Amino acid sequence: METLRIELAQKNRKIPSLQNHLYKLMEKYDNEMKSLRSEVERGRNWCTMEDRCKSINMGPAGEKDKVLCQLSDSDHLQHPNDLKPMAGLMYRGTENKCCFNMCYKNATCLVGFTDKGYKCVCPPGYTGDHCEKDVNECSTKTHNCDVNAECNNTEGSFNCSCKVGFNGDGRICTDVDECNNNTHNCDVNAKCNNTEGSFNCSCKVGFNGDGKKCADVDECTTNTHNCDVNAECNNTEGSFNCSCKVGFNGDGKKCTDLDECNNNTHNCDVNAKCNNTEGSFNCSCKVGFNGDGKKCTAPDGDVFNKMYVCMSYDIPRPILCWIMDFLTNRKQRIKLSRDCFSEWEAVPAGVPQGTKLGPWLFLIMINNLSVADTIIWKYVDDTTLVESVLKNESSYMQLRVNELVRQSEVDGFQFNESKCKELRISFSRSGSLFDHITINDKQIEVVSSARLLGVIVSNNLRWNAHVESIWKKAAKRLYFLKQLKRAKVPSDDMLLFYTICIRPVLEYACPVFHHSLPQYLSKEMERLQKRALRMIQPDLSYAEALVAPDIASLYERREIFCDALFDQIVRDENHKLHDLLPPRNEPTYRTRSQIYFKLPICKTTRFKNTFIMANSFNY
Repeated sequence: METLRIELAQKNRKIPSLQNHLYKLMEKYDNEMKSLRSEVERGRNWCTMEDRCKSINMGPAGEKDKVLCQLSDSDHLQHPNDLKPMAGLMYRGTENKCCFNMCYKNATCLVGFTDKGYKCVCPPGYTGDHCEKDVNECSTKTHNCDVNAECNNTEGSFNCSCKVGFNGDGRICTDVDECNNNTHNCDVNAKCNNTEGSFNCSCKVGFNGDGKKCADVDECTTNTHNCDVNAECNNTEGSFNCSCKVGFNGDGKKCTDLDECNNNTHNCDVNAKCNNTEGSFNCSCKVGFNGDGKKCTAPDGDVFNKMYVCMSYDIPRPILCWIMDFLTNRKQRIKLSRDCFSEWEAVPAGVPQGTKLGPWLFLIMINNLSVADTIIWKYVDDTTLVESVLKNESSYMQLRVNELVRQSEVDGFQFNESKCKELRISFSRSGSLFDHITINDKQIEVVSSARLLGVIVSNNLRWNAHVESIWKKAAKRLYFLKQLKRAKVPSDDMLLFYTICIRPVLEYACPVFHHSLPQYLSKEMERLQKRALRMIQPDLSYAEALVAPDIASLYERREIFCDALFDQIVRDENHKLHDLLPPRNEPTYRTRSQIYFKLPICKTTRFKNTFIMANSFNY
């Protein structure tokens, strides 16, 4: 090139030279060199310094000192020091190679910058000299896809798509909760656990499997349960339950032996002894009886040879002999006058019930008498069965009656069905719906009240009927008081008669009815006593008559009697009514708002007015 430069300079002394520039003419560009030489001959010059810089000097310009050889058209005024002015020459811009636009893909063509005379500025997604090559943003990692997205290269660009388990536009992807959206495929007996971009399934307790399919685990067969050794294991769907075997009590996890003997749930004969065993019981007939324990019968012979029952009470032998004579071949007759008697008849009830010894001997007869050993039938009088049935429970009264009838047949007793009554006391507003009790296929009459130990008990637990009954009975006995007055019996004797024969009738079972006694009945009873005292002491007013010794109003006497009886019950722990006493202190409870209160013991007026409860409040 330097040789060419010198050669050109020698041919045309007017051709300018460029400081710090190089002429770049290669042999392979023969056509260009020929063209250049022709241009030089016409007073033109091709100047080049670098690949990106090109310029051309032209011939005479006509303007003095304005001839320049520029680096490029865009900055021909930025490098004036690199150009030397020469007379007779002018500037002409470089040839615009972009007219032919060799760039692809809508690239921008810039003139100059390279030895080709142009440069392609590629749009995003393309590269190469002519922007002919696609840029793979996925491979070069120049994309902006989310880490949880797939990058897909396209012509001149790319797109992003979220991976399975994620939602979004590809630039931003969020986890899909398949568990909450119920788009999982876990088994109904499995638990779905959401994970980043996916989920997993785990079988619930009591099931086995991969989570997609779960099968029930039979804890009973695999012996993975925690039931007691005395319980039955019952497999259920996904779990199991335990139930104590017959003869045991508990929740199945822990079972304790059920003492059928103490709980009286055995079926041993009344003449048998119950022996509790682990999970069961056995029965053995008592001494003097034969059988398997479920049924025990007395051996043939004298019915009273089983006096061991009496011996257990430490009764002297002479008394036992007297009892045997007393119970053997019993007969009775009625004396009408000194020399007039009725015929001897067998005692229908066995022993007189009016004596204290009678009931005790009567029990011995029930336990020992055999039908085969006597021709005398005994009638069971005043036998009472009581049953308490809770809500939604069944009554077992018919079974108990049947057992009593069966036992009576064994022991030689008879029931008088016409005298048997049924009394139902219900605390439910809807009443009780129980089947009628039958004896020997005869239905027992259901009554609204019944007499028990001389007290009339009503199904509404009110004592009006009893009070009216004793009032009428006492009123009838005033007749005898009138007869004594007509006979001019002294007033002290009449007062004694009243206190012994009439007033006790008015006070019979007063602890039962005193606190619930209606006011009108209380006044009627006081009027009756007032009438009696007027007959005895007509000169005294009722208030004056009450001042006499051992005389007081019936109300005051009932109060004193009830208080004394209750005090005796409280102080004597062995008293038969002591267990009925409520706690001395009412339990204290606390609400969430820190308010303390005592829970009332009595929830109903009827209960509050009973002897124990009423005296508890007054004690």
